[in-house]
Amino acid sequence: MVRVVRYSGVKLLVAFIDESGKPTKKEKTPFVVSALIIEDDDIVRIRREIHDLKTCIISNIDPQAEIHAKDIVHGKRYYRSVRMEDRKRLFDALCNYIASLNCTIISVVIVKKSVLESRESDRVIREEIEKRAYSLLLERLVIYLNKRGKGNEVMLLVIDETDVGHDKSIKEKILEEISKGIYTSRYPSSRRVFKIPLFYPSIEMTPLQLADIVAYTIFKKYSKPRSAVFDFNNYFNIIKEKFDRCASGRILGCGLKVFTV
Repeated sequence: MVRVVRYSGVKLLVAFIDESGKPTKKEKTPFVVSALIIEDDDIVRIRREIHDLKTCIISNIDPQAEIHAKDIVHGKRYYRSVRMEDRKRLFDALCNYIASLNCTIISVVIVKKSVLESRESDRVIREEIEKRAYSLLLERLVIYLNKRGKGNEVMLLVIDETDVGHDKSIKEKILEEISKGIYTSRYPSSRRVFKIPLFYPSIEMTPLQLADIVAYTIFKKYSKPRSAVFDFNNYFNIIKEKFDRCASGRILGCGLKVFTV
């Protein structure tokens, strides 16, 4: 579990961040980075409730089984022997659970267009796409914190752990954006975001697993999903009310940024 030193009067918001899709030109589908923002006091309760939800729907599931969208949809790993209808019931229930939470979603979708014709290497393209995605996400996280207008709130970024090289690269991008980003750093609230993110294995952090459900749902929504069983347009509509909104009530550009490269 995340353990943060508490200071009197300070309220901690945690942005659980996960990716879906690949930031390369080899993969023509979008690249998605999503943040599920919750208050730290809710973490233990969410862990307990997801455990109960999962074991209630799939009685023979390993209680420690990780909620992972792609595994649920395709029947892999912990869900290999689980019936399709039960996997669908679980995905339905998870989306409805997210819709019931006291949470906020902020997500960035990078749509690939010109980069698909680029002669640059995949390494260069990956760097460009990741930098753009995290820059746009962090800007919106800082704006969200700024809009709340509560000077006693701080934000911790918790990111799904992958490999050392990738995690180091993302950490450097976040530090650069929060400290020197043209848009992000100009907001006073940027000083209330921990500059160094925490990388954590999602199997041990239930809200990261929910962030995976969010990111995958948005990824499938913008990848023109084709599934006779899992209706990702419907799943997107279920969680849509949790996206951050601008003053006029719009989601696009605020809680959901779609950017073409």
